[in-house]
Parts: sequence; C-alpha cells; structure tokens
Amino acid sequence: MEPLAVLADPRSLTAAAISFFAAVSLTPLVIRAASSRGWVAHPKADRWHTKPTALMGGIAIYLAISAGWLFVGLSASLAWIWAGASLMFVVGLIDDRVGVSPVIKLLAQIAAAAVLVVGGYLLVPALPVWLSVPITLIWIIGITNAFNLLDNMDGLAAGIAAIAALTLALLLAVHGDGQLFGAALAVFAASAGFLLFNFKPASIFMGDSGSLVLGYSLAGLSVAYPAEGAGLELAALLFVPAAVMAVPILDTTLVTLRRILVGRRVSEGGRDHSSHRLVQLGLSEGRAVLTLYAVAALFGLLALTFQYTNLLLSWAVLTYALIGLAVFGVFLAGVTVYDSQQEELARRRLDGREDSDHVALRAALRNKRQIVGVLVDLLLVSGSLSAAWFLRFEDNFSSHQLDMLLRALPVVIPVKIAVFYAAGLYRGLWQYSGSHDAMRVLRSSAAASVVSVLGLLALYRFEGFSRSAFAIDWLITTGSLIAVRVAYRAFRQYFAERRAGRQVLIYGAGDAGSLALRELRQNHELGLVPVGFIDDDPGKEGRLMHGLPVVGGADGLPAYPRLFGVDEIIVAIARIDSSRRMEIIEACHAANIACRILNFTLGPRMEPGDTVARPSVVA
Repeated sequence: MEPLAVLADPRSLTAAAISFFAAVSLTPLVIRAASSRGWVAHPKADRWHTKPTALMGGIAIYLAISAGWLFVGLSASLAWIWAGASLMFVVGLIDDRVGVSPVIKLLAQIAAAAVLVVGGYLLVPALPVWLSVPITLIWIIGITNAFNLLDNMDGLAAGIAAIAALTLALLLAVHGDGQLFGAALAVFAASAGFLLFNFKPASIFMGDSGSLVLGYSLAGLSVAYPAEGAGLELAALLFVPAAVMAVPILDTTLVTLRRILVGRRVSEGGRDHSSHRLVQLGLSEGRAVLTLYAVAALFGLLALTFQYTNLLLSWAVLTYALIGLAVFGVFLAGVTVYDSQQEELARRRLDGREDSDHVALRAALRNKRQIVGVLVDLLLVSGSLSAAWFLRFEDNFSSHQLDMLLRALPVVIPVKIAVFYAAGLYRGLWQYSGSHDAMRVLRSSAAASVVSVLGLLALYRFEGFSRSAFAIDWLITTGSLIAVRVAYRAFRQYFAERRAGRQVLIYGAGDAGSLALRELRQNHELGLVPVGFIDDDPGKEGRLMHGLPVVGGADGLPAYPRLFGVDEIIVAIARIDSSRRMEIIEACHAANIACRILNFTLGPRMEPGDTVARPSVVA
C-alpha cells in the first residue's frame, strides 16, 4: 500500500480509537477495583511517589492493546507479538501481586523473545543466523527491561511508549505495512489513554504488567520493521529502532553503569534514574518528564527523516545525535542522587572486593572520563569526515567517492584519536573548559589532520582523495570538538541557574566576580543561586557577564530584594580596603539584606624545613 493510503486506512484508525476508549474506560474501573482490594503502592524510601497509589494499570493497557489488535486482525505476523506480550502480561501480573524473582522474570523474557524468533522475526536479517538470532534476543529482552526500569515517575513510561509507538507507526506507514501500522497505532492510543490517569499527579501506576507489555510490544514491532527493500545500510537499519528507543536505552545504560560502578545491585529499586537526576538538578517532576519526552520526540523525528535523506548525511547526523545523547548522559551520571555517606559506603564495598572483575570496574571508575572522551571522539571523527565528504561532493557523490571514504575512515579515525591522546585532550575536565582548552583543540585538530593526510599519502599516495574535503573535515572536526566540551559546561550552567536555593547578587563584575560565579554555580552544597551582578562602574550597567545582567550599583541596594527576590549579597572584589568593606556591609544592613565577603588571600609561604604547628586534639 502507498503511505498515504496506509495513513488514511479506516480500519487502522478505528483500531486506534477502540484502544484509546478502552484504556480511558477500563482504567477508572481498575482504579476502583485496586482501591477496594488493597492493590495499592505505598510510599517507600527508594520510590518517588508520596501518597498511596492504585496499582494494576497494566490490566487496562493490555486489554486496550489487545482490543485494537483483534480489530486489526491477528494475522500470522501480529499473532506472534501478541502471544509474547500475553506471556509478559501474565508474568508481570504475578509479579505485581506476589512477586517474581529476577531469574524467573528473565527466563520468561527469554521465552517471550524466543517466540518472535520462532515466528521469523530478526532485527538484522542480513547478518548470518548465528549472529542475528542472539542480537534479536538481546534487543527484545533489553527493550522490555528498559521500559520496566523507565516506569519510575508519573507519566514517564506511558508517555515515552506513546511517542515510540507513534514513531513506529509512521515508519511502518512509510513502508506500506497497513496491519503493523494499525498495531503500532493501537499501542500509541492505549498508552495515550492510560496517560490521562498516569501523568502527575498519577491516580494509578501501570506496574510490571503494563511496563513489560509495552516494552515487549514496542520491541516486537521494531523488529517487525521491514528492512528489506528499505535501501539502507546496516548502520541505518540498526539506527532506526535504536533512535525510536533512545530514552529507554539512555536510562537503562545510565542506571546500570552507575549502579555497577558504585557497588549497588542493578535489580534493586532506587531514585537514580535520568528523571530523578533531572529533578535533583532543579526541574519539577513535570518538566523532567517533558524534557525526556522532548528527547524521545527528537530521536523519533531523526528516525523518520532517515528515510528521506542521503545515507551519508544521515550517518553524519546520526553520529552528532549520539554524541549529544552521550554528553547528556555523562552529565546526568555526575549528578549526586544519594547522600555522600551512601555513595562512600558503596564505593568501599566495591573497593573491598578483590576479584578480577571488580578490579576492572575500579579501573573503569578511575578512567571513565577518558574512556567516554575517546568514545565520543570516535563518533565525532567519523561523523565529521562523512559530513565533509557530503558537503564536498553533494549531488556528485558516487559509489567511487563512497569507496574512497570507506578507505579513509580506517586510517583517519585511529590516527586522529592517537594524536588527540598524545596532545592531552583527554586529560582535561570538560566542566572547566576554557580558552586554553580551545587553543589546545585547535592545535591538536590541525596536527591530527596533517598526520592523517600523511598516513593516506604513505598508504595510497593520496590518489583519488580530495584536498578540499580534508580541509572541510578539519573545520568541522575542530568546531565539533570545541562544541562538545562547551555543551557539557553549558548543561551545568543551564541547570545551575534553575536549581533551588537562596538568590544572591555578586558585588563586583570583574575577574573576582567571575571566579565567585563559577564557584557558586558548581558548588551545589552552598545552596546559593546567583541571579546577577552589582558594580560601581556605571558603564557596566545593563551588560551581561557569563549570561547574568549587571543590574546597577550600590545605590540600588534597597530595591534589589523586591526587584530580584535577592536573599544575600556576595562581595567579590579582589582588592578592597577595610573602610570600603564596612561601607558595603552597612549599606546591605541598611537595605535589610544579608551579605558575605568572599576572601581572596593566600596563606604564608612555607619553605622546606619550616615547622608547622599541628592543631591540638581534644579527647
């Protein structure tokens, strides 16, 4: 069928309407039944909700999806997905009521994934069977568990499932598969209908009976996505379903790695998911969920545009999207979600284990920034060279030019990473990147490009390669390297300005004020949020410094609490005499506002051999 005919198919649209109204009608009934029977989730220390909330929402979700699928028609292809989803529903329902051990749940997921494989579903059918089958099993089990983990905040799993299902429906429509389009649309409608009762403040939770069904259904539909005849390469085939599931994959990867690295069990509950970390950064629960919705929608849009753009351009865009997601994930991983004592105890437990696996984990913990930096730059170098090739040749791009690119990549990628490492790019901390780091990137990128060209000259005498393509590549690579490091710092600044705390103005819009601003933004334990600067120089008034306005001078102190909601003044002037200091303090007191003096002093120089007085210890 033509895509427009699929989109307008009345049978599919009716199936979606049936699923939506079934979810809207059944969910209140489940809420009443759960309340009367005591199927209620009570608040716990490792859970996010603060009031008793009805469980068993998965009953409404499963029945709503099944109603839509039955209306579409359970053909041989869809029947396999429905059979596996039904198994997941039964296992989830038992887990919600009496509990199921992680081993039993995993075995059930393996059985459900095997159902699809027996039905002929393979994620990458172009690969040999011995490789394609395990990839498919891992994919289905991984996505099923990812949605199970994602169900950690009101409306999150249901909303992400709705976005993923709608994206899959549109992808299936593009390829003319009317029945699977209707099936995906039914999952979207059931998720959207349930979301009306699950978004904050939630009146019902879906439980495992809902999250496992949604995860498995979406995994099955993504595997059913028709690869044949799509005209995409292997990377594209893998990217489309991965893009649709970007948020569940991000959350699962983040939670799994962080729990392993700090010695916590992966299977235990916790408030360390991506949504929890966004709330910890100062977003409300609703805005945290909407932020993850936006990420899911963006990657869904990329998956859709992948069908209509040049393969080379698509690959370049893909790499930059993955880089952005990786930087976002690394930033979230650095957010403290447990108190320092809990984190320290977990690390001590990890350090106390001497087996080789945990020795490797400790090494990874110590070097995680460098490892992430190398992985990000691997994608960056590949994407930059692909983008340069596309910009250089565009409409004249031919199979010969693709062959030249494939010959260049295995040389350029390792050479550039080696030069970056030798130049010290992986020794820096992204959150403190500045002009010195930008200059190092410029030098490193130029040296890497020169060495890469020399490598191609030695191997192929540079025959058939375009000099202008490598010049474009240098520009893109350099800009991308700087942008990635700036983006990490921008994330910190953006969320620092939105976290809760006492609002402060910094007195002194100079170098000392800049240092004070950096300390206040990065030291969350102070609980101080800078909102602007004060300076006695009238020429600075109204200007921006690090994104914050210079609001005026000391004469405006009485009005600042009312105008800006300021709680304190931080005096950050490197050279200030005692009389001027007293004047500022008296002006703050007269305005009925607290103030602090930020001191910029060095202690006395200690020469070798000097005696240092030790503090006395009181028993």
